[in-house]
Amino acid sequence: MEDQRTYYAPGAYNIYCQRCQAKRKSFEVKKEWTGLMVCADKCWEPKHVSLTPIVRFDNMNVPFANSHKDPSATSQPHPPYDPTGGQGPSGINGNTEPTE
Repeated sequence: MEDQRTYYAPGAYNIYCQRCQAKRKSFEVKKEWTGLMVCADKCWEPKHVSLTPIVRFDNMNVPFANSHKDPSATSQPHPPYDPTGGQGPSGINGNTEPTE
């Protein structure tokens, strides 16, 4: 018995569905979102909307920026960080002797 898809159609060619391997004519297949050429009536599936994320960009611009510089902010250098809080190396008023 001859396959019914082996008939002559002007401008068409035979193609196999990449999902079910059925023999089809070129006008009966459709390219799916996965890139496969599949049967338009039986195997084709639309892309689900959750697979295309909606990206919203935040406006990260500062709404107001001061253009002049404050001279008092740069005239006094910031003191260096002291983890002991000014108590010295031992942490007790600069006394390096161990306490009993």
